[in-house]
Amino acid sequence: MRNFLGFLVMVAIVVLALGYYLDWFKFSSSNSGNTSSYQMQVDKSKIETDTDKAKQKLQDTAKDVKERFKPASSEPAKDNSSPPPGKSETAPK
Repeated sequence: MRNFLGFLVMVAIVVLALGYYLDWFKFSSSNSGNTSSYQMQVDKSKIETDTDKAKQKLQDTAKDVKERFKPASSEPAKDNSSPPPGKSETAPK
């Protein structure tokens, strides 16, 4: 249980740090006399546009990977009926 809570804290720290770096979150403070106030602003439209860009980039990357590993249709199919050179079909006696 303690490990799971530690994991959640680490995830929250990473999300906050990434959000701050990408300007999703803005923090401000003001002091007046004996009182201090702190404010956190969340830019929901920036989060949405950044996640849409990330999804599109991920889809493009997945498409490129599929294209690279797709077998070429112009190559003739391999004939697997004959053994590789140097190998005989019968076992040694």
